[in-house]
Amino acid sequence: MIPSVNLLPWRDGQRRRRNRLFGLQLGGAFAAALALIGLFALHLDGVAEGQRRRNAFLQENIVEFDRRIEEVERLRQRRHELSVRIGAIQALEARRGTVVRMLEEIVNTLPAGVHYQAMDLRGDVLALRGVAASNQGISALMRNLQECPWFGAPRLLDIEDAAHRKSPEGGSAFSMTVLRLSPRAAPHSALIAVTAATPAEGG
Repeated sequence: MIPSVNLLPWRDGQRRRRNRLFGLQLGGAFAAALALIGLFALHLDGVAEGQRRRNAFLQENIVEFDRRIEEVERLRQRRHELSVRIGAIQALEARRGTVVRMLEEIVNTLPAGVHYQAMDLRGDVLALRGVAASNQGISALMRNLQECPWFGAPRLLDIEDAAHRKSPEGGSAFSMTVLRLSPRAAPHSALIAVTAATPAEGG
């Protein structure tokens, strides 16, 4: 007769042990997953923080570069304004010297017995009014102006003798125009008015 052995308690123990082992393995896997997720989250936070620092650094440099660019533009604008002012000052200096030289040449070309009453310079055209003791003096004045390198194309506009003018000065009143040749006139017209008579060589 074979004795009977009850294996149910042993199987229940085996089952409980396997369940405990499975639970431990499952818990370990879950804990490992949580740890990996935490490490990955920390890594992502570190990457994000590093990117934020880089963005802040770039933003600061961009602001600094913008400030420097604005300063360079201001300096460039200031240099342009200074260049314009210097050019205007040089033009005024050159124009002043030109007017003085032109007046000297006007006096040098004035023959005896002729004097001016008014001069008007607009651009390159110089209008002259004066009185001459004779018509020969007017002809000599036109020749002198034609031969002077500063003037050209003198043109007599009007001539009137003393009898028609009823003037005690005598002689002939005249008006003429002449072109200024050198240097060229500035863009803005200059105006010269001489109201007092300027006798030449004691005439």
